[in-house]
Amino acid sequence: MTTLVKVVTCELEGEFDDYESVWNDFLVLTNRLPDITILATQRHVFQNGGLSGVVIIGESHLAIHTWPELGRAYALFASCSSDESMSKFKIELARHWSVVRSSRE
Repeated sequence: MTTLVKVVTCELEGEFDDYESVWNDFLVLTNRLPDITILATQRHVFQNGGLSGVVIIGESHLAIHTWPELGRAYALFASCSSDESMSKFKIELARHWSVVRSSRE
């Protein structure tokens, strides 16, 4: 059986108080991934400054959810794009925050 969608999840640690900066960093790292086509973005900022954001791509989606009061975030990349793209996701996240746990090494 062929896997149609690959998923990488990462738990992150770092500074998430500035939701604008976090969102911009997430968009920049998304743009650095090969073999994806960005179609739309959407974000929601909570009263505590937490952020939930999604980038819809032609190949599926990327998402980030932050808990600034805990210094934690969760990021996800689901896609049928190349393995190179999936691997680069974790590398790009690590440029901005500490990757505490990842579903794909």
